[in-house]
Amino acid sequence: LLTNEYPAADLEITKSVETNGAVDEDGTPIEYLSALVSATCTFDNGTGPTTVWSITNQPVTPTSSISKTGLPAGTTCTVTETNQRGATTMSTVTTSAGSIDDDATPAAFELTEGENSVAFANDFGFGSLSVTKALAGLAKDEDWAQGPFTVRVVCTNLNATSTTVFDDTFELSPLTPTALIENLATGSSC
Repeated sequence: LLTNEYPAADLEITKSVETNGAVDEDGTPIEYLSALVSATCTFDNGTGPTTVWSITNQPVTPTSSISKTGLPAGTTCTVTETNQRGATTMSTVTTSAGSIDDDATPAAFELTEGENSVAFANDFGFGSLSVTKALAGLAKDEDWAQGPFTVRVVCTNLNATSTTVFDDTFELSPLTPTALIENLATGSSC
């Protein structure tokens, strides 16, 4: 009597997010949309590879992971972050065989008996914007041409939960010709 034993393996896909200090005009940290993850796991029981689990473009956040239990150990999985929302991504695969860090997606690995995980870390950058008012022309030195000038700056980012990530006004004049906006979310359009 021959018995095939297939020890069980579990898989958890997690996410962490680092905003690096990107804030709106009130100093509130920018929140980003959920990243999307796809996964395919295949197992060869001797008759050829068969898909035993598959998901497509499922949201994953720091508070909402994706789990699958009861997969056979020896299953080959490929997990891809299909939309990083503009972030730089690092993946860490952990099995009973150890951990592997990679600076890219997809993560491809073989499940071992027990707990297995893929952890995606998204790192969002930030930058600054300098707005300068320059006076030019023959009348630039006239009293009536000295301002102040009200300038409104609106920045949007399609990867943020609130697409308007900055909306504020500044008073510029020859004495204060520049406004510096710091900690803007990278990838914003102003």
